[in-house]
Amino acid sequence: MNWTVAGLGPRLVALVGLALLITLALAWGFDNSDPALPWRVPQSTPKWGYADVGNQRVSIAEFESPGLYVVQVVTEPFAEAGSGGSLQSRATIPDATKGEFLVTAVYAGWPLNALSRSFALDQRNHHFRNTWVYGDLGTHLVFACHVEWLGFIADTAIFSVALAVPLVLGSKIMAWIRRHRIACVQCGYDRQGLAVDAACPECGDRCEDAAKAA
Repeated sequence: MNWTVAGLGPRLVALVGLALLITLALAWGFDNSDPALPWRVPQSTPKWGYADVGNQRVSIAEFESPGLYVVQVVTEPFAEAGSGGSLQSRATIPDATKGEFLVTAVYAGWPLNALSRSFALDQRNHHFRNTWVYGDLGTHLVFACHVEWLGFIADTAIFSVALAVPLVLGSKIMAWIRRHRIACVQCGYDRQGLAVDAACPECGDRCEDAAKAA
């Protein structure tokens, strides 16, 4: 693979596309990971605090681990479940709507949170927001659909660079080896005996550097 200007566009699109898929896969993977796994904070040890949401005082619980950040808002009369003082959440606290006693916001992704979703519970129903749910409740998979743009762009950029570095280095190393062997830089065809300005019989590229090295 030779990273020339002519071929840079399609390769760059493919690279960013692959990085985008990795960003989505990690976010959805952490969101659906087993709570018993070591990178999930146990649900029994949240950080509790209080805040004002709308016109009512509510309890807030935070759960945080690599790849996952969860904020729960518990409305009255369940606010006494929490203890302690104020808790400043770095995420936007979901609105506690009328009739919902538990609202949970989930932020997932690595190294930064790239996607988010929310889940509300009232006396009768479960309400998923910004979420695509696959399967039956209790054994389902959830896919967050709301993009956290700062984290999403940062994660995609990080993975793009991480993928590009070995590809570019590998291309340069392969080109050097082929030049040393008097071969076509593009396809590796043996150019020994060919004229300096002759096109490669295999791919049509004019590998003048390889011919000069003969």
